[in-house]
Amino acid sequence: MNRQDNSIIALLEERLPPLIARKDVSRLTFGLVSAKTMANRDSLGTGPKNRFRMGKEIWYHKKQFIDFIMEQIVSL
Repeated sequence: MNRQDNSIIALLEERLPPLIARKDVSRLTFGLVSAKTMANRDSLGTGPKNRFRMGKEIWYHKKQFIDFIMEQIVSL
């Protein structure tokens, strides 16, 4: 993990609440990932681990969500 990756993690840890609703993903990640992308990844079984449903909404735990984001980032 490089310095840039660490700064992204720090920014997300500071910005994200403990639980993240799928519908809020785009706003909370500065547009890095959309709710539709998350829905597609979840349906393929490649989304963040330990998601759960409350009512009609899908939620993610902050730690697993950040881990998922960091797996998707490719440093250039």
